[in-house]
Amino acid sequence: MAELTIENVSKRFGGLLAVENLDLTVPQGKILSLIGPNGAGKTTVFNMVTGVYPPTEGAIIFKGHKLNNLRSNRIIAHGIARTFQNIRLFKSMTVGPSGPCSKPAMKSRKKKASAKRRSRFWNLSG
Repeated sequence: MAELTIENVSKRFGGLLAVENLDLTVPQGKILSLIGPNGAGKTTVFNMVTGVYPPTEGAIIFKGHKLNNLRSNRIIAHGIARTFQNIRLFKSMTVGPSGPCSKPAMKSRKKKASAKRRSRFWNLSG
């Protein structure tokens, strides 16, 4: 069974076609690489899988759940998240204090309070 399936996925930014008709299957328990030259659309693919951008066409399916048009927090709940290449964003901060900086902005007080409790649990709030 496929863990992740990308079916005929394309992404357009206005007149620019960043990804065209991508088909990719990642079997359960396998680790694969997505390689290509600069500008080939690798980051765009990761952004579509993680909900940063919706695909213009096609389907992204993870463990049987279609991820198209889900917000990033819902995709994270399914078990997909991403990190970024900038590994030293805050030179004067250790891992603990810099962790909460990676959280997406939260709009409701209830969500903020819940995040603060989780941060305290993990001792990330300082």
